[in-house]
Amino acid sequence: MKLRSIWTESLRNIGSGTSHAISLALAFLIIATLLGGYGASTVIAMQGEAQERIATLGDTDAIMGGTVDGVTCDQLSKLHHSTIQQSGALSAKADLIEMKATPGSQVQSFTVSPGMIELVASASGKGGDQTVDTSGTWASQSVAEEFGLTTGSIIQTTQGEERIAGIYDWPNDGRDTKLGFALLMPHPASQNDYGECWARQWPHSDRTSELLYSTIADADPQNPSGILPVNRTLSSNYDANNSYLKRDTAFMPVIALAIGCFIGVVAVRSRRLEYAGALHSGQTKASQIAGIGIEVTI
Repeated sequence: MKLRSIWTESLRNIGSGTSHAISLALAFLIIATLLGGYGASTVIAMQGEAQERIATLGDTDAIMGGTVDGVTCDQLSKLHHSTIQQSGALSAKADLIEMKATPGSQVQSFTVSPGMIELVASASGKGGDQTVDTSGTWASQSVAEEFGLTTGSIIQTTQGEERIAGIYDWPNDGRDTKLGFALLMPHPASQNDYGECWARQWPHSDRTSELLYSTIADADPQNPSGILPVNRTLSSNYDANNSYLKRDTAFMPVIALAIGCFIGVVAVRSRRLEYAGALHSGQTKASQIAGIGIEVTI
């Protein structure tokens, strides 16, 4: 048979319903949609879990114990080929300062490195491509609401005058609560001894977190250094990459292909008498296979 004749015969089979093309295509479309939808919903749920962990600082670790070198801590985020996005140092203990405008009202204040301000600002959805102001004090949202503070406000305290350079959010979502009602006072990383170093990284890696040990300048035998998650309510065994690779729906494309092949086999076997009659009438196998290929393609 000529190619034109094969093409015409295939179109005639589809148009007359002999090949059941519409019903078979509809069946495959429904199955593919169900499998694809289930696979997509699984991936979307995993993305939501990852976004929640990032938003609640589930991607942040802190080393505590001993004296932290602020310069080394801030430089962790500048390492090449590292997943650490922000890092910063924090004083081990908070100082209590009193607002002169409201005598008796005390607020915790922490001495922090510039990198810590950038980390906190990033966790609040600030920073990014914009430069974070590390020249003044940062107040938590709770402190700002309590004392009516905004960016640029000047406050008088028992320790002197402070300018509010920024406001950061610190919700109660499982993260370390000590910064929830506090003032962060940035100091040069090289001019202060710190008690903690925080590092925010994505994707999270325990091996990368071990770099925090390099920030310890003076170990304390009575208080050994250790790495802890900033948000301890989340599982520490979470691995985004491994979860994606081992998801239940990873083999959905293979399953869809197998079902498609099964539908094709059923479609061919349901017309075996027709095909046998065509061969008996003189149609070549090559022409018959070409016709089946055209019908499947269309």
